[in-house]
Amino acid sequence: MFWLLMIWFVGTFFTAAQPRKVANVAFQRTGDQILLSYDLIGKPKGRYSVQPYISLDGGQSRLRLSTTHGDVGHKIPSGPQKKIVWEVFKDFPEGIQSDQVVFVIEATEPKPKWVYGAGITVITSGISWFIWRQITALPNPPPKPSSASH
Repeated sequence: MFWLLMIWFVGTFFTAAQPRKVANVAFQRTGDQILLSYDLIGKPKGRYSVQPYISLDGGQSRLRLSTTHGDVGHKIPSGPQKKIVWEVFKDFPEGIQSDQVVFVIEATEPKPKWVYGAGITVITSGISWFIWRQITALPNPPPKPSSASH
């Protein structure tokens, strides 16, 4: 039973955090800012956590953009024509020195709060079961030596 609960929890935990589809990512420079636009495809009334990244090596690695505002962060509704404004020179004071710039926008569905409660329950049950098995598996102590006199 314990292992069935663990399999259920792990499956639920990872499917709850599956990335959502971000499409039509485009960018445009406007002065000291870069405007990122994208479409967030998801559940009709879904809300998602959205985080933009930049890659300076054609997508091999990426850095999280920190000075952003707009349709970024938590509780972003799905839909078309989302916009993120990035303050480029706050993250890169010397500017961007690459001709292989790629922007990546990642969207994930927040995990429901019950997932955390279920996880705590499964982990606590597992620890209790393990401790119980260790305690009940201990051998009986050896008998006391007899107090026979010499």
